[in-house]
Amino acid sequence: MARPAAKHPTELELQILHILWTIGPANGRQVQTELAKSQSRELAYTSVVTILNIMTRKRYLKRRKGEGGSFIYTAVVNEKTNAGRMLRDLVDRVFHGSASALLLKLLEDKHLDPDELAKLREIVDGAGEASKERRS
Repeated sequence: MARPAAKHPTELELQILHILWTIGPANGRQVQTELAKSQSRELAYTSVVTILNIMTRKRYLKRRKGEGGSFIYTAVVNEKTNAGRMLRDLVDRVFHGSASALLLKLLEDKHLDPDELAKLREIVDGAGEASKERRS
């Protein structure tokens, strides 16, 4: 029985997306080089190209012919949009749709430095003000 299609990119696919979001359009060799910098093991070029082609079929990437006949891959999915979808899925599945439960869990489990805490406070205060304005 085949495994159901994932709703979100795999860990390796996310690493590749981060590379393309950072450096922009790249060919398979460039992606392989960047992956080697961040991976504990080096992937063969053919493995990287296979993943890039799978990601193209999943519509995470698009490709075009580059110089010398190699394909140039570009991220189709936006980093912010992808993060939002994955976070919404996590909130729905793990925290029964409660964003506040997620935030409370983060505050309980992770030590936040004063700068992170101040930024969170600004975001929460801003969201509260926006909510009041919408109700008025």
